[in-house]
Amino acid sequence: MRGPFFDEEPFIPAFAFFFSEKSRESGAFGCGSVAGSDFLPELIPGGLISWFTGPRFQDLKRLVLGFRVCRRKLRVTGNQMRWEMVDMKNLLLGLVVLLVLGAGVFVYLDRTSNGIVGFYAWKLLPGNVLVEERAEINGISLYYETYGEGSPVLVLHGGSAFIETMHNQITALAQDHFVVAPDSRAHGRTSDADGVALSYQLMARDMIGLMDHLGIEKADIVGWSDGGNIGLAMAMRYPDRVGRLVTYGSNFHTNGMVPDEEGEGVNSSPDDPSWEVVRSFYQSVAPDPDHWPVFHGKLMTMWATLPTFSIDDLSQVRAPTLVMAGEFDSIQEAHTRRMAEAIDNATLLIVEGEDHFAPLMAPEKVTPHIVEFLK
Repeated sequence: MRGPFFDEEPFIPAFAFFFSEKSRESGAFGCGSVAGSDFLPELIPGGLISWFTGPRFQDLKRLVLGFRVCRRKLRVTGNQMRWEMVDMKNLLLGLVVLLVLGAGVFVYLDRTSNGIVGFYAWKLLPGNVLVEERAEINGISLYYETYGEGSPVLVLHGGSAFIETMHNQITALAQDHFVVAPDSRAHGRTSDADGVALSYQLMARDMIGLMDHLGIEKADIVGWSDGGNIGLAMAMRYPDRVGRLVTYGSNFHTNGMVPDEEGEGVNSSPDDPSWEVVRSFYQSVAPDPDHWPVFHGKLMTMWATLPTFSIDDLSQVRAPTLVMAGEFDSIQEAHTRRMAEAIDNATLLIVEGEDHFAPLMAPEKVTPHIVEFLK
């Protein structure tokens, strides 16, 4: 992923905190108490989030759960007993309003988060998520999640991103596959290693270590941007561990990038406003929120200097490969075409009308091709 990736629509990083380990450790309820909640709009007077975490909602919650909103009066007349439900009309009206409001808010938040809020809801359904765990691999604490059953697929997010950005591919593939989705080294909930530079080869070793940890001998790989670069490194160095490979918006050399403008991408600073959304999410879920400037610096260095694979390196890839990119991608189309030509048994697909962020923002043009290729 090259640069901040929620620059076209707003994103709600507070929800990530709500479902994060930090939320469970702190006992936080809802999003109103977390950093980043200022991204949430004031949809009702006083602010939606402050209302949901305020005394009125808590009173309503206690009343509903404790059956106090329905005060029963027992009246005995002769041999007859009747129950009188007091304030039932107001109760039903209040519940209808609450349900309508909740549904509207959910739809709004899901739309503005590019479906990520819906992904959190999907994860709550029984059987969708198998594990949310950590593994000690190559000097880091690597966070990963697994979903579904079937042949294994490793789903890898882009640079500066996190598991949630791959939710369209995860939910689609989990119907027929055992999906493993990690936060890459130093990204999201996975820790960094002091003094160790980021590289695609190192992160490829991390993924092989994760496969070993899970007892997976061979897996298909789906990688977006940097995730695809990691997949390429795995297919070159560990050909017997990779079944099929899918890349979207990936590059085999730094010369394949569309040059960044001054102050953007590799030329940006960690405090740049363009990073605000990513920075806020990182600081909400990272093991060390104050590590952001270090992580940003390592990432910019890697983007400026890596990868440097050659055409001969690409010829070592034996895995059947689907090479995808957007028509207006941040990777030059000629570069993408050279990569597909250099890989034996590769298929090229340029997604018309889309850019680097189609796996998240236009999944209907990307995900079906991935699902079909991995059948």
